[in-house]
Amino acid sequence: LNMSPRPVRHLHFLTEHVGTAVDGPTTLFLDTGNAQQNYWGSSLLDSHVDVKKSGGEPVGANVMGITLTTLLEQTVQPGGHVMIKIDIEGAEYQLLE
Repeated sequence: LNMSPRPVRHLHFLTEHVGTAVDGPTTLFLDTGNAQQNYWGSSLLDSHVDVKKSGGEPVGANVMGITLTTLLEQTVQPGGHVMIKIDIEGAEYQLLE
């Protein structure tokens, strides 16, 4: 099979992690009110608009944070190509610092 571009051969999904500026435990503040959008507004920021719309005190979940550097070190082979999509509800700048 000759495809251009080449088909993706290796994918890594880290569903138990969130992108952060520092590796280690952190809190993910939950969007508990937006069922129609599958609670897509959960964020590392307790000030995120969808977390605030949930009402009351922000609800947090303990999760493991991983930096972009650590992610790349653990998943990319030397000379490999990388494609990353980042949508972490307002915390993109913290991850890229």
